[in-house]
Amino acid sequence: MSTVPIIGFDRRLELRWLEQAASLALLGTPSTEIRRLLADMLASEAADPAQGREGREKTLRLLMRIWVTPREEVARLRQEGLSHLRRLPSEQHLPLHWGMTSAAYPFFAHVTAAAGRLLSLQDTVGAAQVQRRLQEQLGDRQFVSRPARHALRTLVGWDLLAETGEKGLYRTGVGHKVDEDVAGWLVEIILQGGPPRPLQSLSRDPALFPFAIPPLQATRLAGRAGLRTFRQGLDEDVIASAG
Repeated sequence: MSTVPIIGFDRRLELRWLEQAASLALLGTPSTEIRRLLADMLASEAADPAQGREGREKTLRLLMRIWVTPREEVARLRQEGLSHLRRLPSEQHLPLHWGMTSAAYPFFAHVTAAAGRLLSLQDTVGAAQVQRRLQEQLGDRQFVSRPARHALRTLVGWDLLAETGEKGLYRTGVGHKVDEDVAGWLVEIILQGGPPRPLQSLSRDPALFPFAIPPLQATRLAGRAGLRTFRQGLDEDVIASAG
């Protein structure tokens, strides 16, 4: 992951919203029409449609940037993600939504990784602990805490983290098996802009803690346009972002 991620993650996202955005993109619906349909969907779900217009616009911006009109540098990942969505059943879509959200907003993966590191050491993780870790990594920015809360609430809503009954305290949620081809796609996403990594460490990356990653093979990863592989020492395969 990039050491200076784009933050911009300023709303909680529900899986059904992402699924709808991706489904419309798969149908080849023009982006302007997708935006209108998503805006109507969000307005219809509001308790009072006259309120929260600014919040709905922020949510709409995130949905569009993830599955509809992503940044140029992640457009190829989005296209591959859509192809995986098309071939896999809906119950296997969550890792794809997590991956594309992380590609569009690397900060989201940083939040997941901070939670994953803490959960590897203890049974529960507090929102304040995650925020403190992020501030240590990204600098003591006042604008880190709020988007971190939105990301954590998103992870809870997706059942990747579970509430404990104590406010702001979470435990590991539901795990998800990952298709072998999707695993390579996720590896490329978490390596975006980051340093090379030993192959054996990638399946245990803390950002991937909610997912059961199948054994990774250097030969398969070497075939990905966004990755490069090389040997370090006698027998250690190292994977790097090609960007």
